[in-house]
Amino acid sequence: SDKPQVVSRPSEISWKHLRVALSSHGIEQFQIQPGSRAGEVHFSCVQPVPGRNRVVRRFEAEAADPVRAARDVLKQIEQLNGGFTQVVRAR
Repeated sequence: SDKPQVVSRPSEISWKHLRVALSSHGIEQFQIQPGSRAGEVHFSCVQPVPGRNRVVRRFEAEAADPVRAARDVLKQIEQLNGGFTQVVRAR
């Protein structure tokens, strides 16, 4: 039961890509909590600001599932950073 599965559900594949993409923006930790609306989740994280000690940017989004919420956060980060990666475009 603990051997890796060859076939992953699309959400798991997306999640792996999102983790890599978030990590590439310096985000290693995040929080997933119940959202303000029933059946939704709230995803939040902070991004260190390069060259500014103890300064972070906070990003958050609510969606039907963690993958969608994380994807929305990633979009915010990449719009702020002025560039989109392939990870977000591949839907």
